[in-house]
Amino acid sequence: MPKDGAIVTFGKFNVWTQGHSTVVETIANEARKRNADMRIYLSHDVKPLSYDKKIQWARKSVPKYRDAIIKSKAKNIFDIMVDVYDAGYRNIVVVVGSDRVAEFSKLIPKYNGIDARHGFYEFNDIDVIVDGETR
Repeated sequence: MPKDGAIVTFGKFNVWTQGHSTVVETIANEARKRNADMRIYLSHDVKPLSYDKKIQWARKSVPKYRDAIIKSKAKNIFDIMVDVYDAGYRNIVVVVGSDRVAEFSKLIPKYNGIDARHGFYEFNDIDVIVDGETR
């Protein structure tokens, strides 16, 4: 049974860098603070690595958090919201780069509780925060 809350991030992670490992540590710290589970989604962008290779590489790069790296058919932020909701979470913190905070802060809540082409999710609490990575 999952915890009530999830800390989620979504990105290309292609190829894995030390910066990605730092972001994962930041997310892990946030998850501990909020007593939430971590869920790391990798995009299906396949250059230069295939999706399966990216998942393998990511799990080898941060073995401590390998179970938090989710292999999923989710291809965009709405698919991820539905996936997280369907997994039983009702509170979510989405961790993104500063360039995506405004967009996701507006879009994710806009479709909360609305059954549409993207599927359905209805979180009690949605928070979008910056990942802390320097860009």
